[in-house]
Amino acid sequence: MKKKIRPGMQGKARSGRRSPDDSMGGAGVASRRNAAVGRWERIGFWFAIAALALIIGYSFAESCQWGVRGGGDQKGLRTQEAFSWELEQARKGLFAGRISYSVVRDAAEGDIQRFELRVGGARAAPSVGPSGDAKPGAAQIGALMGAKLHCAGVEVKCTQNSSERQPILTPKDSAQWNWSISTPKAGKVSVTLTLTAYYLNTNTVLAEGPPVEQTLEVKKEESFWEMLSASWNVILTLLAAVGGLGGVVAFIAHWTGSNVRNNDQRDQQQGTPPPPAAVEEDPDQPPGPAARR
Repeated sequence: MKKKIRPGMQGKARSGRRSPDDSMGGAGVASRRNAAVGRWERIGFWFAIAALALIIGYSFAESCQWGVRGGGDQKGLRTQEAFSWELEQARKGLFAGRISYSVVRDAAEGDIQRFELRVGGARAAPSVGPSGDAKPGAAQIGALMGAKLHCAGVEVKCTQNSSERQPILTPKDSAQWNWSISTPKAGKVSVTLTLTAYYLNTNTVLAEGPPVEQTLEVKKEESFWEMLSASWNVILTLLAAVGGLGGVVAFIAHWTGSNVRNNDQRDQQQGTPPPPAAVEEDPDQPPGPAARR
C-alpha cells in the first residue's frame, strides 16, 4: 500500500537533500567575503602610509621654520645657540681704537659749520684730523662701523656727507665721516654723536659707546636799525645825564656870578674904596723915592 505524501511534507523531503549547486554557493560566498576583507585591508594600509607621510612632512616643515627663526636674519638653518656663539666670537674679535671729533662752536643765524669724525686702529697711518678744534676719545672697533650725528634745536639740520657705515677690520684700518650743521634760526642747539659696531652687514649691534653730546648757541644777527632801537634807551640815558650835568654847571656859574655882583654893589653903597690894583715894577727902571727911603 502506497503512503500519501502531503504537499508540505514533499517540500521538506526535497529540501533535505543537498545538491551540488548548494555546496558550490557556500564556497562563493566565502570567497567574496575574503575578497572584501582584502580590499579593506589594502585601503587601511594606504591610509596608514598617507597619514605617516603627512606626519613626517609636517615635522620637517616645523624643523625648517624653527631653524630659520633660530638663525635671526642669517640664511640657512641655524639654532639660537649657534647664532649666540657667533655673536660672542665676533665681540671677542673687537679691539680698542682711537677717535677724534670736532668741537662745535657758537654760530650766527644762517651759518653752516663742518663736523668731522675720524676713527682708526692703533697702527693706522697718521692722517689729517678734523679741521679746527678737535677732541680725542676711544671706542671698540673691528667690524662694520656706523656713525650718526643727531641734531636737536630750532630748525637745525645735520646733513651727512659720507657713507653711514664703513669697515674697520684691522688695527691698520681707518675711516672718516663728516657732516654739515645748518643753523637758520637763533636758539640753543644740541649735537649728539654715536659710533656703533655691527655684526656683518646686519642691524645686530656688537658694541656701542656712550653718546657724545655738545651744545652751541645760535645768535641772532641784528640790522643797523635793530641795533639803534635796542640802544635807544642807552642813548636817551646818556643825553639825560649830559643835560643834567650841564644844568648843574650852569646853576653853579649863575650862583657864583650873583654873589660877586652882590658883593660889588654892597661895597659901593658903603663908600669903601676898592683896594688899589697892584702895579708891577719894571726891573729896568731905577727905584722911586719911596723905594729909596
